[in-house]
Amino acid sequence: MPVGTAQADDPHQRAAATPHYHSLETASKDNENWMSRVDDKVSLADLSVPGTHDTLATCVDLSCGVYVDITRTQQDLGGSSSAALAGQLTAGVRAIDVRLRINKDKQSGVGFTINHGAISLQATFDDVLTRIEDFLTGPEGTRETVLMSLKMECSGEGGSCSDEPGYNEHEILKGYLDGWTYTGNQQETRPSKSWKHLFWTPSTNTQAATPTLGDVRGKIVVLNFHGRRGGVYGDYGLEQLNRNTWGENEYVQNEYKVPDLGQIDDKWEKVRAHLRRTNGVWDANRPGEKEYGHKPKDVYVNFTSGTGAFAYPYSVAGGGDAFTGVNEFLHSCLTGVGTRCQEFYPDRPGNFGGQERLTRTGIVMMDFPGGGLIDEIVRRNPVPTGGLTGPTPPADPSPGDTWAANPGGNQERCRPDGMTTTANVDTPYCVAYDEAGRERTGAAHQRRVLGYFTGWRTGKDGRHQYLPSSVSWGKLTHVNYSFAHVGADNRIAIKPEQDSAVRLFNRTRDARSPRVKTLIAVGGWADSRGFYTMATNADGSVNQAGIDTFANSAVDFVRQYGFNGVDIDYEYPTALPNTGNPVDWPVANPRRKGLTAGYTALLKTLREKLDRATAGDGRYYLLTAAVSGSGYLVRGMEAHSGVQYLDFANVMTYDLHGTWNHFVGPQAPLYDDGRDNELAAGGIYDSGANPEYQKTGYFNTDWAYHHYRGALSPGRINLGVPYYTRGWGNVSGGVGNGLWGTSALPDQSKCPPGTGPGSPGGTTPCGLGASGMDNIWHDLDDNGKEVLAGSNPMWHAKNLERGVTPDYLSAYGVSGQVGGYTRHWDDTLKASWLWNGNNKVFLSTEDEQAISVKAQYIAQNGIGGAMVWELAGDYDCPAAGQCRPGYTMTNLLHDKLAGAGQYGSTRSGATKLPDQVLDVRVELVDYPTKLEDMWPIQPKLRITNNTGKPLPSGTELSFDIPTSTSPLLKDEGWKEMTGAVKPGRTGPNVGGLNADFHRVTVKLGYCEEIAAGKARDIGIKYYLPITGPANFTMKVGGVDFGLTQDGRRNTTTVAPPPGTGAACQADGWDANRVYNPAWSPFSLWKVGNQWKVQDVNSGNVLDHPGGWSTAHLVDSQDGNTNQLWNVVEDGGAGWYRLKSNTSGKEQCLGADTLLASLTVRDCDASDGQWWQFFAEDGTRFSGGVPDGGKPYSLKSYSGFVAEPKNSGSRPGTAAVAGEPSGSTRTVVSHQGYYWKAKYWTKGNVPDANDPKNPWTRMGPTG
Repeated sequence: MPVGTAQADDPHQRAAATPHYHSLETASKDNENWMSRVDDKVSLADLSVPGTHDTLATCVDLSCGVYVDITRTQQDLGGSSSAALAGQLTAGVRAIDVRLRINKDKQSGVGFTINHGAISLQATFDDVLTRIEDFLTGPEGTRETVLMSLKMECSGEGGSCSDEPGYNEHEILKGYLDGWTYTGNQQETRPSKSWKHLFWTPSTNTQAATPTLGDVRGKIVVLNFHGRRGGVYGDYGLEQLNRNTWGENEYVQNEYKVPDLGQIDDKWEKVRAHLRRTNGVWDANRPGEKEYGHKPKDVYVNFTSGTGAFAYPYSVAGGGDAFTGVNEFLHSCLTGVGTRCQEFYPDRPGNFGGQERLTRTGIVMMDFPGGGLIDEIVRRNPVPTGGLTGPTPPADPSPGDTWAANPGGNQERCRPDGMTTTANVDTPYCVAYDEAGRERTGAAHQRRVLGYFTGWRTGKDGRHQYLPSSVSWGKLTHVNYSFAHVGADNRIAIKPEQDSAVRLFNRTRDARSPRVKTLIAVGGWADSRGFYTMATNADGSVNQAGIDTFANSAVDFVRQYGFNGVDIDYEYPTALPNTGNPVDWPVANPRRKGLTAGYTALLKTLREKLDRATAGDGRYYLLTAAVSGSGYLVRGMEAHSGVQYLDFANVMTYDLHGTWNHFVGPQAPLYDDGRDNELAAGGIYDSGANPEYQKTGYFNTDWAYHHYRGALSPGRINLGVPYYTRGWGNVSGGVGNGLWGTSALPDQSKCPPGTGPGSPGGTTPCGLGASGMDNIWHDLDDNGKEVLAGSNPMWHAKNLERGVTPDYLSAYGVSGQVGGYTRHWDDTLKASWLWNGNNKVFLSTEDEQAISVKAQYIAQNGIGGAMVWELAGDYDCPAAGQCRPGYTMTNLLHDKLAGAGQYGSTRSGATKLPDQVLDVRVELVDYPTKLEDMWPIQPKLRITNNTGKPLPSGTELSFDIPTSTSPLLKDEGWKEMTGAVKPGRTGPNVGGLNADFHRVTVKLGYCEEIAAGKARDIGIKYYLPITGPANFTMKVGGVDFGLTQDGRRNTTTVAPPPGTGAACQADGWDANRVYNPAWSPFSLWKVGNQWKVQDVNSGNVLDHPGGWSTAHLVDSQDGNTNQLWNVVEDGGAGWYRLKSNTSGKEQCLGADTLLASLTVRDCDASDGQWWQFFAEDGTRFSGGVPDGGKPYSLKSYSGFVAEPKNSGSRPGTAAVAGEPSGSTRTVVSHQGYYWKAKYWTKGNVPDANDPKNPWTRMGPTG
């Protein structure tokens, strides 16, 4: 078959490029100078070196002709075969295999050319050395070395080449070194370039001992020089390798014969056995292996290449549809996938013995290596300190688990409950969600375990590595790469050096566990600055152009790098001034009033762009966000309405206490205990001064969960778990062992930026953070000094707890002996800490006990899962000795949640919602952005009617708000909305809130009908932050409906029925009238045996002409019997009838119909004819003779109060039956709107722009 025309069923069909095969260009950019990061003292024997077999056999320009399939061993990177060598060096290859032929050329004389068997590879030895020289003298290569194997290729037999006769290879090589060459005229020579400077001399004139890397930087090291039949020339190379030929022996594995494709597995087993030998591991089932022993000072060479009549080099390396290539076997081995080499991983079978880890690969000579495979070999090399490598994760407990699915059909059936849809996009939700709207994460992973991976723990600083290969992929469902940032051009960006790291991250995921979803996390504490300007203009308006640019670039980014979505970590889009990173305040503070709107627009736009990409690609792209769990920070984030656009929220339920102030406490407690001294200092527990808070503590995980429960189903929430500590030094006071003590920096003028009384708006002392040994994960300030914060990975905290002085302290700039720490646990908070009584150090920790309790909490509440910051802090602790980075807490989370069952997928919980819904939107808007107006929180509840029909007066709207706030609402007049809230819980939240929702009901009152297409604002006040509201019902004309806004599936949108409420009869605003919603007072004045009933505000009295059936209000007239009433206690104590005799018979005053005039008719049993008298404070007059001249509100048994119509003050004003709320007497029309008085007012012009104005603007009059 001609080259390039292989068919799909051809057994020699070349495999597609993968991380392990034929993809040099995808190797990490860090590989270009990987040796520079290895210490000079490291021996070549300690290295893991990627190499290529028959390095220049690329068959460029089909130089191999019909023999291409059996000749080609390396990827053609364009250009010449020597150009391919340059590409290999850039990708990280440092060992090469050069096959030489003695060739005579008229121009250049006699020298070496490069062959593979009989095939010339169109390159000379000078070409090879030139490429290597360019690399070793270039900007990245001066600290590198190249290991070179030389072999004379021509045997002169059939199928091979022949050398130019009359010349000796040793002399020719000597000429390259010394600077001369044969002219081709017998033994005549002429000067040429000397290459001696490029070689490590001992390897060219003797059998040298194995050098250190420092000995050979910038040089070529000849490993050996082989003759035409494989023998070794004795005066070259490394002595240890030259004891034998390249054939099978103790140090070199080069069994290249692979007769057919079925023998590839046998070739892999030879490679695997040599890896065992290289690492001092043996298999008891293979006789003789144990006898080799562990020889860490010796160099090992392992050829993965092979060929045969029915197995070409690319097949052996790359495999095919029906068979696995050696490269994939090796890549799987190095990444811990499957059972490729269990002997190097925990829990290995009992037949394996010797060393317990694969610490080095030796020199690996490969055909067609992929970038990912080279990366994995390079990763095995020691970091500069010579030992602080990352942990090796356990095997995936469910390697076959998968989540990818799309059964087709109506995609709406899989949409998560409450997820906002994108208009005109058929988003394929069923790719990522099941028919209950639960995320597909694998049958064995029904709850999420999400970890943040930090890209900066590379080990380059001499400290512990945590690399993609360190991640316990099999125990996680999602891993977020931290961080990208927002560039100056508003596009998502990473640093240049991150490009290869990000690619390696997702390649590692693909190799270890393709089931795991990865997201690119954008922002974080240090990189949120770009969000402020990208999403919000300088005047506080939404920067939609910047948002569009970012969102488009984010879609491009996840496609380019292979992520499953975007995680927004914007710290923080809050109106609270001086929050977030202090270095961002100059940009953030002027924009504060618009930050939340910009954030919401950002999430909305990202949702839409990602949905469109999902529909186009058939690959679901997640949108998530890391959101604050602090009850202080979220106060300025309105109702966090942006979360409706998220697949799920990662709640940062940590950093709830820290050294930004002097209050000492746990950073991630599960519950409040009623003793939090920061809350106590703020008056939250003071029921006398602040009864509205009901002693609700809001620095705990339970509070944060319930806060977001107002907007999201349990399954769309992940609770944060810290794998690090926070801590203080010199702690005093508290309730014992440092808990709830204080620790202030002695010199408050030296507080970190943004903290302490010297910071903008600061009044609270900054804390004295723990330092030194108690702060090894510290940041550095602008002057390069340690930021005192008590920040440590939990593996270090465990060493402190166990009293173990670890061996890594010097790498962190710390010295001394560990001692004096004791662990403590509070069973109310469900939190642990370390206390050093000698040094007065308090370190808030997270360990197995806390993890177990939180995992149980997540399981019992149906929560989506756990989120970890950050994975690198986890630990493994042996029975004795020091703790190391590991997987204890991650394993525990996985194990506890794996059997927790499915998470809660509906937002409504126990609230029952009708299937028929109205197109009505309800939202909290117009949040005050001034600090002084945020206590309490006082937005408007806006009801927008999109039904096409009016929503009449009397319509009842009910909804849930989370129990994160107390069950108390006030109206705009600061009056408690009595009866509006059905509490889900009351009182302090020690030990948990124990309910998700309060149920709120508001009623459209008098003149509050909402016309089609119009909106109505209702001012409310509440005391602790909420999300939502949600779970709406609306009763219209006695029929209950849901609302489209809840985003529920399987609902039907209908129009509302007509209402039965009273029509609006409001007058225009009158400066001379008194408008008082609190009450409508009447004074009773005794006149003989009868009474006058006088409107206090106008002085008019209740009058009943004898021929009338109603009463009205006129000016008081002496001797006018129409104005005299008998006030008779009748029907029990405190119940009265008001009787008139002007018609010639006794008749009773009644209030029968809303806004109808008070009737005067024959006394009967109707409810409206019995009255009670109430004082201004709401106290009911208990009975007997009323106090003359004292003002009372008159309320009938039918529920109406007597009032002058529209608070009229002119004589002749009708006396009518009004609403007890006062709405019927305090609603006016003015400038095209209806307005309602908040409190007593006279002469104040309605003004919506004045927050202190006594009027609330309602809907339009037209």
